[in-house]
Amino acid sequence: MKDVNIYICTEYSGSLKSGTGMCHVILGTMVKTKKGDEPATLKEIKTFEDITKNRLELLAIDMALSHLSKRSRITIYTASDYITGAFMQGWPDKWASNDFKKKNMPIKHADLWKNIVKQMESHDVTVIKADSTPYMKAQAVELRNFKEKSNKSR
Repeated sequence: MKDVNIYICTEYSGSLKSGTGMCHVILGTMVKTKKGDEPATLKEIKTFEDITKNRLELLAIDMALSHLSKRSRITIYTASDYITGAFMQGWPDKWASNDFKKKNMPIKHADLWKNIVKQMESHDVTVIKADSTPYMKAQAVELRNFKEKSNKSR
């Protein structure tokens, strides 16, 4: 089983109901090459319009997990209180056992939570609250640069 580190950095502006967000996802792992094990990373930046901050965070995790096809030991680093709180309190497992409903009503973002829980079934996943790793600091700079370039091209 290989180790994979996922670093998620998001930037959001808007209200609780709707806004614009960008997410930057880095998947870092070691791959076997002719020279031996070497680091490999996949970076992805996406912009979303008319989205909530929590949905943006979930989309970033869903995007990252969708790149993994083999069973892995995954550590997800995120600054999101929503994501880390949900996992620390075991909500995804509770929601899954209740068909992603709470008091007989669908939970918010049930579609994404279902995807994430399903994708995590084949992995050993740990979610860690982190907002100051070297990767995350670099991601924040890349997001700012990406945003500036996007604004200039308009």
